[in-house]
Formats: sequence, structure tokens, C-alpha cells
Amino acid sequence: MLSGSRIGLCLDTGHLAAAGADLLAGLFPGWRIEADAAPGSPYRHIVERAERLHADLIVVGSRGHGALVSALLGSVSRAVVTRAKRPVLVVRAAPEAEQTAGKAA
Repeated sequence: MLSGSRIGLCLDTGHLAAAGADLLAGLFPGWRIEADAAPGSPYRHIVERAERLHADLIVVGSRGHGALVSALLGSVSRAVVTRAKRPVLVVRAAPEAEQTAGKAA
């Protein structure tokens, strides 16, 4: 059973995923964009969903924490790349300096 805070997290994640899908749909009008949020293992859900949809491409983000943090906490993008049968594009976050400059503007 999920606790109230866990349910809230899932709902917020779903809202965030839908907002991201709307943004991408505006940027790529010819593409079929779908968003999904579910409890459980993120990489497993991504890989299984891509197979069910017969996805042409899986796009995942990477925060670029480095090898040490990834080894300690795991990496969803790495797990997707190693387990997916579909092509995967990993998009790295902007360098810290660019992120800070973007927030100041």
C-alpha cells in the first residue's frame, strides 16, 4: 500500500510528465509524444513501455553526476541503455555554468 506522501509524489510526477509532453508536442508537431508516470522501477517501466509501443527511439535525461554518484545511487539512463532493445538517446544536462546563467536571465 502506498502512503499519502508516495501517492502525492506519483500525482505530481504525472502532472510534470504531462506538462513535458505538451511542451515537446509543441516543439515537434509531427511526432507522437506520450508521457507516463508509474510507481516502481523507472528503468524497467521505460523499457517495457517502449517495447509495448514499438517505440522508434527512447530519450532519457542524464544529470551527469559522474561515476561515483551513479555507482552509489544507480543510474536510470544507464540501466535503460544496457537493457533496452530499442535505440536510446541520452541527453545530458547543461553544464552548471549554463544552468546558473539561464536562471539569472
